[in-house]
Amino acid sequence: MTNGASGDVNNVNRGETAERSQPWKKMQNVAADLAEATARLCREMEYRDSVPLSVATCELDLAVRRPDEARLRWARQMVEGIHDREKLTRPQDYADEALALAAGPERIPVPLQAIRIGPLGIAAAPCEVFAQTALEIKQRSTLKPTL
Repeated sequence: MTNGASGDVNNVNRGETAERSQPWKKMQNVAADLAEATARLCREMEYRDSVPLSVATCELDLAVRRPDEARLRWARQMVEGIHDREKLTRPQDYADEALALAAGPERIPVPLQAIRIGPLGIAAAPCEVFAQTALEIKQRSTLKPTL
């Protein structure tokens, strides 16, 4: 299972007042919808004795977005008061991450994968890929469907 390209989307409508329910209820509803869709697709699926399989991988060398000096000043002030790293406030956590980004590498290798299972294409990349990126990959792919 994968979240897919959902770095900029979720299943909560921020334009409306959130419905009140038990914390597990939303997860249960999403899981039930997913299970129902999966069962339907399994019934409709065309089964085959064999299919072509292939995999391609590569790495992109990407620049890391680094915090500017104003953000680093704020971060240094924010982490001065940290006494218990197990109980960071959200701003302290963000400040800690900003300092780690500044101290980390300027570039990182990012692995990309493309998988073919018969007519199905699967593209994979780490991080929170945006939905628009996935839609463009699907549009450009010669394999239908592409995930």
